[in-house]
Amino acid sequence: MATLIRPPPVDDAQSDMESVLELTSLSDIDPNLFTNTRPLWHPPGARGIFGGAVIAQTLSAAQKTVDPDFTIHSMHCYFVLAGNAEIPIIYHVERVRSGRSYATRTVQARQRGRVIFTTTMSFVKQNSGGAKKVEHVYPMPNVPGPIEDLDDQGAHTSDFTPFQSQRLPIENGEYFHFPINTLSQPDPDQTTRISPTPKSAANGCVHAVASPPPVATKPTSVLSPT
Repeated sequence: MATLIRPPPVDDAQSDMESVLELTSLSDIDPNLFTNTRPLWHPPGARGIFGGAVIAQTLSAAQKTVDPDFTIHSMHCYFVLAGNAEIPIIYHVERVRSGRSYATRTVQARQRGRVIFTTTMSFVKQNSGGAKKVEHVYPMPNVPGPIEDLDDQGAHTSDFTPFQSQRLPIENGEYFHFPINTLSQPDPDQTTRISPTPKSAANGCVHAVASPPPVATKPTSVLSPT
């Protein structure tokens, strides 16, 4: 059974994303317990359920335990085990601290008593920093969109999901060059060399090694005896 409780009818007022990520509170057992309302998606060819959905549901569970004027400030996530789409997930929220300006929550996602995912989050009260604040942003780079007609949406014959995955080819080459620091003007001598080893190449992985800049040498003069 993919859910602990029978899923309710789909709410037409919700988007597809809101519906699939909906949580059910288990407050009759513990006010800090939640579970997935609907089955979670297992991408074709993946080891387990889509990790992004688990991240979203742990954040939603923690958000339900803080005041409405607190928003997420930081989130540290750790995937422990692959999740099984056929087993319900229990989300346990630990209320580590609830202060006047910050609140800390730790959430564990469990299946059959085993932790598959854990995260620690910090929430900050809106406008708690005073009238003056620092805002900064880095523009999103111009990246190409997904290629049409290559997604695996057609593989979902029974349950619709708002998520889609797309298989991308792995480019095997001796070296790929790109700047280490993309936030400043790139130095052509400071590049990262990616060289796949035989073992890592078989797994579709690569190792990145920073190439040191060339060492400048001074010309030397040779004195001949007079």
